[in-house]
Amino acid sequence: MKSFNLKAGLAILIGFGLVVTLNAFTPSEKFTTLKFRYNLNTETGINNPSNWTDVSNVSNPSGCGGDDIPCLLQFDSSEYANLSAYLTANPTASDMDDSGKVISHKAEQ
Repeated sequence: MKSFNLKAGLAILIGFGLVVTLNAFTPSEKFTTLKFRYNLNTETGINNPSNWTDVSNVSNPSGCGGDDIPCLLQFDSSEYANLSAYLTANPTASDMDDSGKVISHKAEQ
């Protein structure tokens, strides 16, 4: 009986060890770099997701130039799940600038 208890305890211990070891080497969640370009030339509407174009798949997005309002945003999906989440947390041009996620500006007209 002692031999059986010893074997059962050893099997449980090995099983627990395998679970812990395998979970430690599970690949972590993959995150994506998201980039968005603002479509308008005025600050009005900057917090509306429909006024932004997803340019995540464009290596060097263009259409910016100037210093007045945010034009190009870049952030990781681990920070904000999507553009709406970013705009909710940073609803004004000033908030966006303070976030450190604006990589380019444009002239306001």
